[in-house]
Amino acid sequence: MLHISQAESRILNKIGYDEQTTVVTLDGKSMAVTSLKPGDEIDTSLRLRSRITTAKQIVLLRPGKGP
Repeated sequence: MLHISQAESRILNKIGYDEQTTVVTLDGKSMAVTSLKPGDEIDTSLRLRSRITTAKQIVLLRPGKGP
């Protein structure tokens, strides 16, 4: 489960991921979802699976500066 805060708000979203979730950088390189770090800026497409919002694809827009 990923905990994602919505841009310019304090809204925290819980987003699931599974083996079908792909994560890529802006230059198209694949990476593991577990490589995402707090503060990373991402864009994601979502799907509803068994009443759980699940990431279909995550694009790393800008690496964060850490916690």
